[in-house]
Amino acid sequence: MKQSRWTIEFSLYTLAFLLALTIRLVMLGSTPLNNYESSWAMQALELGRGQGGAVGPNPAYIVWNALLFDIFGGNNFLARLIPAAAGALLVLAPAFFKNFIGRPQAILFAFLLAVDPGLAAVSRTADGQMLALSLTVLAFGALVSRRTRLAGFLAGLVIIAGPSIWHGLLVLVSAWGLSRLFLRVREAGEPDGKAVIFDWIPWKAGAITLGITAFLAGTLLFFYPGGVGGFASSLPTYFSSWVEASGVPALRIPIALVVYQPLGVVFGLIGAVRAWRDRASAGRASRFLSLWFLTALLLTIIRPGRQVDDLIWALVPLLGIASIEIVRIFASRPEGQSFYVAAGQALLLFIIYIFVWLYLSYLSGLPPESRAEAISGVLYLLIGSLAMVGVVFLLVGLGWSFRTALHGLSCGAIGLLGLYGFSTLFGAIGLNANPRQEMWVQGSAAGQMDLMVKTLGELAEWNSGRRDSLEVVVLADTPAIRWALKDWHGAVFATGLQTGQLPEAIVSFQGQELPELAAAYAGQDFVFERVLEMGGAVPPDLLGFLEWLIFRQAPVREEIGILWARADRFPGGTFTSDISP
Repeated sequence: MKQSRWTIEFSLYTLAFLLALTIRLVMLGSTPLNNYESSWAMQALELGRGQGGAVGPNPAYIVWNALLFDIFGGNNFLARLIPAAAGALLVLAPAFFKNFIGRPQAILFAFLLAVDPGLAAVSRTADGQMLALSLTVLAFGALVSRRTRLAGFLAGLVIIAGPSIWHGLLVLVSAWGLSRLFLRVREAGEPDGKAVIFDWIPWKAGAITLGITAFLAGTLLFFYPGGVGGFASSLPTYFSSWVEASGVPALRIPIALVVYQPLGVVFGLIGAVRAWRDRASAGRASRFLSLWFLTALLLTIIRPGRQVDDLIWALVPLLGIASIEIVRIFASRPEGQSFYVAAGQALLLFIIYIFVWLYLSYLSGLPPESRAEAISGVLYLLIGSLAMVGVVFLLVGLGWSFRTALHGLSCGAIGLLGLYGFSTLFGAIGLNANPRQEMWVQGSAAGQMDLMVKTLGELAEWNSGRRDSLEVVVLADTPAIRWALKDWHGAVFATGLQTGQLPEAIVSFQGQELPELAAAYAGQDFVFERVLEMGGAVPPDLLGFLEWLIFRQAPVREEIGILWARADRFPGGTFTSDISP
């Protein structure tokens, strides 16, 4: 029987891991890298080609990707592969905490981590953020489960995971300090006498493993000795985020939390309140997780260099509390006829939700000019549906019991909020109609970079028979363009054209004046990048907010670039410029 339980548990963790991996790998390379991602990917590519200098403050990402690019070549998929794999590994972390939160709770925790939109979105971003989170949580789990050598190994990898580790360590150290302060006072009279759930930490035993791992992994077994230097620059980079403002409004952080993870917010907060009101020792895990969540949320909001993706440090404890509370709700289900009544009440909530969803789907098919009037009906629909839920709750409470009504309401809310959160997952990972109007995108979006490269390739094929060989002068020097043209033979990045220079193609920003070349070149404009401009945390007016919430449509500023091709490079074209090449 014991072997059977282990097999089922292992199978469920494996299923959660495969689900997470699938979500993170599907169409991973389909979206071009933006400037933020390209800056890290280019460092790795140059290092792999032996062209790089000092390693930047993301040594693990840069060094490990340098090896991948050196073996397989650089592409969008490989640039995001390591963060995606790290995000999938995160779902195994709850196994370390099962003795503290319970086995069913830990398994549910793993599945919630697998399908969370924010965690999935950051896992598909080419940087070290997800590496830092996954390795830190896994190392912390190994530490509290007293697997000292494994904790030391994972902590060694954490050290080289980039600037985000300092934010994570600050969060965990602050939460641990608060737990010692509040939980000792709170739990001094508990029968078992344990003051803090994670009070025993064997620091010395794993220190040697940590140091050896950090050095060997940071240099990739001495292949890239400069990787150690990246660790030294990660701390100043993080400190600069407390000085330099990012431009992300502080209010956007909690709004993103509610929009993308309503299930975790509702049941995580309910579970936290219940844990602090309950003096039973079983609530110690939720109390610690609530301190972790609160610390991560506050430190993210008050930091001037905040980004929405910093919320991942708060999502992990929030989903942990929610998993504990959801299992408690299902475990305390009513018996007999009351169970069927509660189930019927939950089913009714689903039916109401289906009608609301059908109406929203109808709105999505309307032309934009007709949506403004139709959206006003959304408010009446929501108010009416909430009123129906309230009436059903009172009828069940008065006819049977309010305990039955509350259980039915809770189960219905779990299903509805879970389904809504899962629906936002596809947009967060870039699989909806407006993938670059999500809050999780750091920096600007790459726009039509892939289309520009395809057009340039067709032009090159007409002239040389190869799709990667043409004389190109790039005046629009950005990390995203450098990454897009990384394999291009004959591409030269410059600040301007030399006198009399007439290359076969020119890439420039719109507005860069080239009047002397107007007769000799034909130009095609492309969107180089898109920047989401909500004018605040969200669009300031209700209509704009609802349009973004339902359709993910908000004001976007586009940076336009132009691909200029010399006229004689086209089939049948002639060179008409008075300036000889």
